[in-house]
Amino acid sequence: IVGSKNIPFKDCINSETNAFKTRTELSKIFDQNNVDISRPIVFTCGSGITACVLGMAYSLISGKNAVIYDGSWSEYGKK
Repeated sequence: IVGSKNIPFKDCINSETNAFKTRTELSKIFDQNNVDISRPIVFTCGSGITACVLGMAYSLISGKNAVIYDGSWSEYGKK
């Protein structure tokens, strides 16, 4: 998808606790991937499920509701 960034959802999860990393750690992940959380963002993945993890991480650091493209690549790739 044009303009997309790839952030594996597991990058946002603390492997020892299986909970989200801290807000500081999450912000760093988004910054390292050049994602400007002040701009509108739509989260996507293969089917729309794992994008929700990134959407929640975004909500935790931005205080905004995440937008999930629930058709995701499965729908986009058909066009």
